[in-house]
Amino acid sequence: MVKVNKLKGAIVANGKTQDQIAAEINIDRSTFYRKMSKGGAFTIGEVSKMVESIPLTYEEAIDIFLDPKLHKCTLGSQITK
Repeated sequence: MVKVNKLKGAIVANGKTQDQIAAEINIDRSTFYRKMSKGGAFTIGEVSKMVESIPLTYEEAIDIFLDPKLHKCTLGSQITK
């Protein structure tokens, strides 16, 4: 499950709005808000676009979009950029 509060914080910290991010990743504003309110049910493509659009570091993206209980990789050991 996406850490929505961290995602919102990252958007604001980078001087953007949720409306801007929705437009930049090519989804309707209402769809973006619905996905945010439902815990961030974004597609992989949408996540990829958000990482570039916001922008997020690799570590921020892992922290926001991956649940450590559901994946076995650790930063720096099994995944490389």
